[in-house]
Amino acid sequence: MNGEVRAGQLTAEPGDERRETAEAESFGIDRIKFFSDAVFAIAITLLSLNLVLPGNTRQSNLAHQLGTLWPEYGAFAFTFLLIGLRWLTHLIQLRYIRRYDNTLLGLNLTLLLVVAFLPFASRVLAAYPDSTAACVLYTGSMAVAGLISTALWWHASRSGQLTEDPSLDAGTRRDLLIRWAVLPVLFGIAIILIIVGPGLWPARAVALCTPVLQIWLAIRSRRAGHPV
Repeated sequence: MNGEVRAGQLTAEPGDERRETAEAESFGIDRIKFFSDAVFAIAITLLSLNLVLPGNTRQSNLAHQLGTLWPEYGAFAFTFLLIGLRWLTHLIQLRYIRRYDNTLLGLNLTLLLVVAFLPFASRVLAAYPDSTAACVLYTGSMAVAGLISTALWWHASRSGQLTEDPSLDAGTRRDLLIRWAVLPVLFGIAIILIIVGPGLWPARAVALCTPVLQIWLAIRSRRAGHPV
């Protein structure tokens, strides 16, 4: 009888091991989500610290001083939007990723490193809006963040780490990859325009089109029947 019990236990072990592995991976994905959400939340909150009134502000000149902060307002709003879109992208990606490896962890940690750097890049741009160096720093940071995010999805898709959701077919995976690749491509074009263009406005126009195009692609995908 003891032999039968031991045999039953042995036959149950592979299933138990698979279940324990799945639970451990699910717990690990949850930890990745929580840690990533915290970094995104801190980065997006730190943007408000860049909105500081000049030291010579008085009640008599408050309206004027508030009006001089338009570069800070613009950098804050635009960076808030881009970090928000990056967080939404990350949220969608981790919704479909069921397993992870060291490469995915490294890509995710590198993405968070760049996200944590974005408030500084935004502050530099707000302080020196007409500086080529400041514009390259900002657009380069955004391009790198978008590139790493796209690489994370590409790696998860190619290495079989995505969930077996019937709605996540090959067409949907390709559509998401294209949608997320738009940001690094356009910001890369903006960098080239900053360096070789006749001025900064062509590059600014391309950069401003980036979130608009991403939102339009997302709306088009939903209308085409894609789940995200």
